[in-house]
Amino acid sequence: MAGRTSPEDGDHPVVQQVVRGLLAIPPDHADPREAAIVAAETAYGQLRARLVMSLGELGFDALWARAIRLAMTPTAVAAMRQGRPLDPALRTLVHDRDTDATTRVLHGVFTRFFEVFVTFIGEPLMVGIITQLWPALTERISDPMQRKELDHDAI
Repeated sequence: MAGRTSPEDGDHPVVQQVVRGLLAIPPDHADPREAAIVAAETAYGQLRARLVMSLGELGFDALWARAIRLAMTPTAVAAMRQGRPLDPALRTLVHDRDTDATTRVLHGVFTRFFEVFVTFIGEPLMVGIITQLWPALTERISDPMQRKELDHDAI
């Protein structure tokens, strides 16, 4: 993943569409930073509940920990190497950040999570699982071939 300039420039456009859909907040929300955190926590809870059934708790936790590590800043990585633990909880990752930085960090974590997940199971299966959890996201996927793969009734 070296060479990327932001979490938004990943190799999987569908992943970006899914992450934007999962973490979308209304523009007129009274506290957009808190809304972003709540959206991320809700998405995490639903992902964990669904994926623990197939990956097991350890498998999901390993996948999530890898995503957190890939999304971390160099400063946070250095702190871990010096033996200072970094709590992977979402609120802890964004506790001292403004709204824009919070959004970037949360998008980065979820982007990395789905990219690692896609590496293991492939994009069509990942999107199928996501759309089982969040059917409305299917409409956000702009690639017609990807949508067709998700539509089990398509001819």
